[in-house]
Amino acid sequence: SSGIKAEYGEAVVSTQSTGPTPCPAGTYSMTNGAPTVDDCFPCYSGCYCPEGTTEPIWCPAGYYCPNSGMEEPQLCNTGHYCPEGTDVPTPCPAGTYSMTNGAPTVDDCFPCYSGCYCPEGTSEPIWCPAGYYCPNSGMEEPQLCSTGHYCPQGTDVPTPCPAGTYSMTNGAPTVDDCFPCYSGCYCLEGT
Repeated sequence: SSGIKAEYGEAVVSTQSTGPTPCPAGTYSMTNGAPTVDDCFPCYSGCYCPEGTTEPIWCPAGYYCPNSGMEEPQLCNTGHYCPEGTDVPTPCPAGTYSMTNGAPTVDDCFPCYSGCYCPEGTSEPIWCPAGYYCPNSGMEEPQLCSTGHYCPQGTDVPTPCPAGTYSMTNGAPTVDDCFPCYSGCYCLEGT
């Protein structure tokens, strides 16, 4: 025996060593005096292990640890949140968004604005496209503009075609899609 005693998280790599060598980053050992690096085990997903770790450390809230053998946690992406111990970031629910890196809870996902929509995992609200409208906050997807109306980009309430014009088109994006009434007919607003 070399007479060298290793502490938790350290492995004696050779008898020529001047002292115990810590388990490499991404691994851990709970064995006091682990005789070789083979006694150092890969860290679990959802955890990380800096050099010399004696037991896996839970990934902190706002971070994620996707693989076994992680040396350090990764910052949670925008549009997602990461509670403690996360191995895969959780997308913000549809109808919400998060512009924050490192969001720890679903409370960091905010309702989308009216005039915008937010699919699952959105990092910032998306303007309702022309021809559609988004009437409420928390919209998951835009709604098609109805006949007799037009909807420019960012519309929260469809605009009725002016009196004396009409539109038979769903999804009209501009007032130019409202046409003059036929001779001898009349068209009320929103026709």
